[in-house]
Formats: sequence, structure tokens, C-alpha cells
Amino acid sequence: MINREIRPAESVSEAVVQAVSTLEGCHPRALPSLYGVVNPDALNTLFRQDTERESGRTDLVSFRFSDSLVTVSADECIRVESTR
Repeated sequence: MINREIRPAESVSEAVVQAVSTLEGCHPRALPSLYGVVNPDALNTLFRQDTERESGRTDLVSFRFSDSLVTVSADECIRVESTR
């Protein structure tokens, strides 16, 4: 399992792909398309870093991607766990 913060210069979907590739030990391009699991644009919009956050916001999204369970939370943290 890994926890990774979303960096200011990257989108949430980019951070998800990077985190999963790190956990699975492969190049990001070796992963299946994220579009096959979740809409990356919608994910980026839901957790967009340049918008003011409501106090106490608790948005959380979990989905399976490749051989991993990905959880993205409103605190800009991504948790990736192996499903193997």
C-alpha cells in the first residue's frame, strides 16, 4: 500500500496513474487506460486543487484500476492498495 499527495503541478488523474505505476512497479504507459474505469476529467473536476474548498469537506472516491484499489480523498491524498 502507498499513500501519495497530489502535487500542485499535476492533475488528480495524473497522480493516480503515477501512484498505481509505482505500486505495481511498471511504467505508467504499461497500465490500462484510466478511461476504462473512471472519467479522468470528472475526477479532476471533483478534486480540483485551484478551487476553494468548503470547510470540513469529506469527498471520497474509490475505484479499481489495473491490479489496485485507488481511493482519492478531499485532502488531496491518494491511497493505492494491491488487489492481488
